[in-house]
Amino acid sequence: MEKKTAQVFFFMLRISFHARPVLSLPMVPATARIVTEVSQRPVCYHKPERSPMSNTILWIILGYLSGCILYSQLACQLFQVPDITKLSPDGNPGVFNAFQNGGFAVGLFTLAGDLLKGALPLFLWRMTTPGWKENTLLPLVMAAPVMGTLWPAFRHFSGGKGITVSFSVLLGLVPDWRPVLLLAACFLFFSLILVVDSHYYRTLVAFTAFPAGACLSGLPPMLTAGCLLLSLCVLTNLALKHREAGILEVHLLWKH
Repeated sequence: MEKKTAQVFFFMLRISFHARPVLSLPMVPATARIVTEVSQRPVCYHKPERSPMSNTILWIILGYLSGCILYSQLACQLFQVPDITKLSPDGNPGVFNAFQNGGFAVGLFTLAGDLLKGALPLFLWRMTTPGWKENTLLPLVMAAPVMGTLWPAFRHFSGGKGITVSFSVLLGLVPDWRPVLLLAACFLFFSLILVVDSHYYRTLVAFTAFPAGACLSGLPPMLTAGCLLLSLCVLTNLALKHREAGILEVHLLWKH
């Protein structure tokens, strides 16, 4: 019995000895080589890129928030002057009332802030968006700072008239000067040639003529749509404030 047990043991040992080179030895160098190659590969961490759509939506939100900042109120606090909205009959926190009721320093600060809050978001969005002129969300990017100025969430959605910030947004399109020069031409025409004395109605006709001129000036379609949406925002705000219209007077400059 002991002899048979010893024979079985040595037989199994012999099988194990002869099988080891076949099963183990060829695998060890291959496994070591694979482990070495994997360990030597550089580890690269790729930062996920923001999609063009999400980038544009972000700048629309930032543009609106930028428009919500009323620099006239900041200027009043900075220069320690009374709130200009309480001193003016229309309660408008715009540039005109800032100069008239707050003084030169308050007016200049308000003007600089209003010129930046529209141009800067649009300019930065352009720098991060290839093919921005064909982007279907361009009109919203242009209108967002204007909507923030007209209907600021931090002031019970009651803001300014949106004239200065409209020029600011169009300055964000430079070196394409056509939109901002076109809006300036509309205001100059109804101020110096066909004179509309009421500021309310002058703004009304200027922002009505502006998108019409944009359609005729050969601007890209999305840029034209942006001018139209921007004008619609200003005109809607005027319609909501129709009590400030005053008396309409129209005459030619040389016949006044």
